[in-house]
Amino acid sequence: MIRKIVATGICLVALGAVALAWRMQQNRQANERDARSILPRAEAGDPEAQYHLARLYYYGQGVRQDYSEAFRWSRKAADQGNVKALYTNGIFYDQGKGVAQDEVEAIRWYRQAADRGYPLAEQAMGYVYFTGRGVALDYSEAARWYRLAADQGDRRSQSALAYLYHTGQGVPRNETEAQTWYRKSAESDPAAGSVLRFLNREPRAQASVVWQIVGVTLVAMLLAVAGKSRRRAAE
Repeated sequence: MIRKIVATGICLVALGAVALAWRMQQNRQANERDARSILPRAEAGDPEAQYHLARLYYYGQGVRQDYSEAFRWSRKAADQGNVKALYTNGIFYDQGKGVAQDEVEAIRWYRQAADRGYPLAEQAMGYVYFTGRGVALDYSEAARWYRLAADQGDRRSQSALAYLYHTGQGVPRNETEAQTWYRKSAESDPAAGSVLRFLNREPRAQASVVWQIVGVTLVAMLLAVAGKSRRRAAE
């Protein structure tokens, strides 16, 4: 009986591995077709196709992964005003992939996209001023950029803005505003929702301690974001 169970388990694992390999092969073929179909449009000067091709080279989907080639196509799209490419160029300079790492140049590209109202770039500018990374530390400017992104539904910016209202950094201290923005963030972030529920149950003194934890967590999150969401190509 045990042997039959083990044998069945092995068969299921093997079938799963075969199915996964088949699925991966299908995805590779689809990405290759995608790359072939996009290349003529990109070469003809279509900025959206150029940006899409940059993503394919960045992630190695359908083409050999090549950061330099990814940047080349992203730059072409950005030169035509594609806002996602403008933001993505900031990512390249932020990471030092395909180009020499350069914080000042990264901020220049982020700002161009942010000035056009792109929320991920606005969040990036908020982070820059919140941490004083490449610029003078400026909580007021951080709050301004976070507010712009938060108004467009960016949950990380909403969490950051909540923290700034709680601490009174860059904005007048306002617990009502802090709760409002953290509640909005919680609508799409289960972790934020858990903290908010805890805050609502705790006495004021204990809630203050929780907010300090939230602040530390926020800084850690923003630093992590610099290695994740900000460095992912725009969605």
